[in-house]
Amino acid sequence: MNPKLAEWLKAGLKAQQLGQLDEAVKLFKKVLNKDASNVPALNLLGVAVLNQGRADRAAQYIEKALRYREADPQAHGNAGLAYRELGQAELAERHFRRSLALNGRNPVVLNNLANLLTELQRPGEAIPLFDKTLAEAPQYAEAWSNLGAALLMTGQHKEAAIACDRALKLDANIAQAFNTRAEIARHFANFNQAILDYRSAIRIQPNYTEAHINLANVLRESEQPKQAQDVLEKVLEFSSNNPQALTSLGVLAEQLGDLSAAAEYFLRAIDEAPNNVMSHYQLAQLKGRRSSREEIAEMKRLWELEGVPEQERMHLGFGLFKALEQQGEDEEAFRYLAAGNQINAQHSPYDDAQAERYLNSLLDESAASSTAASTVIEGAPQLVFVLGMPRSGTTLTEQILASHTAVFGAGEVSYAYDVARFVESLTGQTYPGGVSSLTADQLSTLAKAYLARFGEAARTADVIVDKTPLNFQYIGLLARIFPSAKFVNCVREPMDNCFSIYKLPFGDSQSYAHSLESLGQYYRRYERLMAGWQQQFPGRVYSCEYESTVADLEGQAKRLLGFIGLEFEAEVLDFHSSKRLVRTPSASQVRQPIYQSSVAAWKRYAKQLAPLQRALGLTQ
Repeated sequence: MNPKLAEWLKAGLKAQQLGQLDEAVKLFKKVLNKDASNVPALNLLGVAVLNQGRADRAAQYIEKALRYREADPQAHGNAGLAYRELGQAELAERHFRRSLALNGRNPVVLNNLANLLTELQRPGEAIPLFDKTLAEAPQYAEAWSNLGAALLMTGQHKEAAIACDRALKLDANIAQAFNTRAEIARHFANFNQAILDYRSAIRIQPNYTEAHINLANVLRESEQPKQAQDVLEKVLEFSSNNPQALTSLGVLAEQLGDLSAAAEYFLRAIDEAPNNVMSHYQLAQLKGRRSSREEIAEMKRLWELEGVPEQERMHLGFGLFKALEQQGEDEEAFRYLAAGNQINAQHSPYDDAQAERYLNSLLDESAASSTAASTVIEGAPQLVFVLGMPRSGTTLTEQILASHTAVFGAGEVSYAYDVARFVESLTGQTYPGGVSSLTADQLSTLAKAYLARFGEAARTADVIVDKTPLNFQYIGLLARIFPSAKFVNCVREPMDNCFSIYKLPFGDSQSYAHSLESLGQYYRRYERLMAGWQQQFPGRVYSCEYESTVADLEGQAKRLLGFIGLEFEAEVLDFHSSKRLVRTPSASQVRQPIYQSSVAAWKRYAKQLAPLQRALGLTQ
């Protein structure tokens, strides 16, 4: 190569490394003015303009370099970055894989391909590539961080935390590692730690939109709606009309009972980003609002669009069901609902034999226990656990109770789940193993750990209501930790209850929710479990029937309060006027007076729900 051209290339590369991109571009172009086929100059110029935010021009320069030298692994790797930035994932993946075919040990390209696969919701393919990256470069902090994010997507929380900790030990300024670690803490309802880690991510990267929105979500989940709103409005300061922030503001407004503001936020998000699936879904499911024909057409357009991630397509199925049902187009609506559930069922199949073993073991382990907490904790409030199958009226029941002046409604929390994990750490056995061997001192330790999660409320409230439906799994443990605790089991007509579950996009942890057959199977197992708890703890479990509540609110409220040991207050009948945050799918419903339209709602789809009837044993 001409010595002068080599000098310009070297100077351009140095300028690029120093972040002097304009100077680098100028020098690389000087080389190309003298030698239009200079591959290093074309490749480096492509990288420079990519870093300037001009991915389209970068792709053109790098593709030209490849025309002169197709077997250039570095150029293919750079082309992959450019096409990834342009949103052309298929081309990006093709170039990354070609680069690795030419040089399979390049840790940067391995990491970039793995990142792309993670973005494409293919973490199972990404994780082995991250492992290969780190085998080549064990000190590659960014790859450790990226591995943590992929492991989190597959539910490997412990391994994800280890990867993030390793990344931060190598480089304490990786915002993504803090964000992922915060997501892990949030998953386990360790809200204080999550907030600290999200704030660390934002301190490192002040305009990190994802971390801001995640922080707002955890603030909302920890009953700090004003702080959550402040964070989301901050996002709009540096990212005007950000669709994710607008959607989160809409969810917050809905949970606070301002349905008009919620709709406005969702519509603004859609105007800004018409392909933002979650904005369409949230708007469609908003209680008391009918989707327009134009909105339905837009959701159908997105449903047919290629490249929509499966989890987003799943939400579209549920959104289209709700919107089409409002139009009276029941057959088409149910087809979308079934398709949405099918996506979830494929992703998270239900194992009835495993469910049977687990639920039976809960009763067996509890029956083998004889120890109760040695002393009642002095000054502790009366604990009431509102539980039952999801969509059985738990939110309505809690809202009624929380309207009483003596009651603190804690909402849906994971504290009982956390106590069960504490049992595992104490006994070294997988829950419910070890429950029968807990000593009185250990039970008292568990009680104090649970109560500590409520902070000031544990010291000032007469009654605390923990409304977490799936706590029915932990009755055996909780009844022994808290000898005076009471349990309100919310019960609803099985067909209505199961169909109501089927109409919502429940996550992987509730795999029974995704097919009519598995819903029926699991519901019957739940009924047997509750019968077992009634037998083991007579007088401590109250069955609160949803249909009785909507038919006779005052009578049901008096019976509930009597079970707990509280005097009746008329204010509980005005539960829908409460301004407290409601963080469940029932947020809109419990802002309204009692209504009976949900009773026997399943009959509208009797033909389609025949498999559910059979699974519940209601037909031959």
